[in-house]
Amino acid sequence: MTFPIDPAGPLCGCGQRGCWEVFASSRAAIRYFCELEPDRPEPDIQELLNLAEEGDAHALEAITRQARHLGAGLRLITATLSPELILLAGDIASSWARFGGIIEEEMKRTLLAPPAPRLVITNESELARLRGAAAIVLQRHSGYRRSTHSVTRKKHVSRREKL
Repeated sequence: MTFPIDPAGPLCGCGQRGCWEVFASSRAAIRYFCELEPDRPEPDIQELLNLAEEGDAHALEAITRQARHLGAGLRLITATLSPELILLAGDIASSWARFGGIIEEEMKRTLLAPPAPRLVITNESELARLRGAAAIVLQRHSGYRRSTHSVTRKKHVSRREKL
């Protein structure tokens, strides 16, 4: 998904600058690593993930940076769409045990209205896209609203009224 988050950021493949993709994609993680290790050959994403799993400090830093940006973008999506569930697919899913917590923590860091959506990894990237699109359509057309979200909103209103 491409949407600008930093107009002064790197040029994206879509022609805009600073899109979420240039900060949170596998390509971004490789770029971060190459910035830290300019004399090493450029790894592919699987090599970079393997280096991180082996404890390479620069690989860990590069993937952690990617994970933080991924979480920040998910926070924007959560604020905009208020999903209950987000399916994640892609290369970082193979290292979820190590980096999933970073993504979740960043997503929840300044969340406006809890609860945060559940993040679930999947290796079926095309199926995940279809399920996500179908879930959005069904949620919008069924009139379904999260009851916990309404309760949370009422609690905030009640607290303000008391002040």
